[in-house]
Amino acid sequence: MKRIKRALRRFFRPPPGSRLWRRALPWVTLAGVFVLVAFSGVSAWEYTNSPQFCGTTCHTMPPEFTAYLTSPHARILCV
Repeated sequence: MKRIKRALRRFFRPPPGSRLWRRALPWVTLAGVFVLVAFSGVSAWEYTNSPQFCGTTCHTMPPEFTAYLTSPHARILCV
């Protein structure tokens, strides 16, 4: 555990006088992780509002979901 803490400390606090890319790397990494989490969160939110998710994952009701797929409401989003 100490080894991990030391590596993280070294990554996020480079020694004084380090090159610019070395000082910017932690911030660029954090920005990349933030963007990745934001986009994957939006995709996950959209998927959980889909009829496919509701009928197969959330509410496991195969007969009702099959009836829904053949009904006139099949093109309406599940929100």
